[in-house]
Amino acid sequence: MSMITIQCRLVADDETLRHLWEFMAEKNTPLVNEILERLGKHSEFEIWVKTAKVPKTAIKELCDSLKTQEPFIGQPGRYLDRLLATKIVEIAKVYSAGSIVVPKLGDMREIIQSEVLFKAEKKIPGFIEGQKNYAKEYRRQVHNWSYGRLIENIQNQAAKVGISIETKWQAIRGSPQEQARDLALFAYQCRITSSI
Repeated sequence: MSMITIQCRLVADDETLRHLWEFMAEKNTPLVNEILERLGKHSEFEIWVKTAKVPKTAIKELCDSLKTQEPFIGQPGRYLDRLLATKIVEIAKVYSAGSIVVPKLGDMREIIQSEVLFKAEKKIPGFIEGQKNYAKEYRRQVHNWSYGRLIENIQNQAAKVGISIETKWQAIRGSPQEQARDLALFAYQCRITSSI
């Protein structure tokens, strides 16, 4: 039986993130459906139709108020987590993986903070205020995503098909591909050593 390691991190360029959000909107998540329905019933809807423009504030207010209500808490993030988890487990099944290795969270905040600062310095060299703004926006985007919720979804999907989940410490250095490779090798070595 083979093993597959998939590193899950929702850090992507703006185009990729935009594509994911558009994809979710195409799939009409419950939150998007409810926002569209409420916009259609809004008292100013006829004005918006005539001007062909819906104010961003109206959408934001609706979205913010709905996000605090069941079943929309965590939407559209929950939908994306389920989608990613399903695809990860499907890939594991294609490769007949006996387990999926996920990184332990451990020092995730510190790792992300270091990564954000590095990217900010690289993207905006010499402009401290710009780096701070970039880092703030980047942290906001990362904060909106729940790694723990994704792992829980992966565990649930994997359990349905009999694939186990292993959690191991991940190296900090290297590209995401190198980190994933090293994580898989570390998990494999731990399995071999424990079976001796």
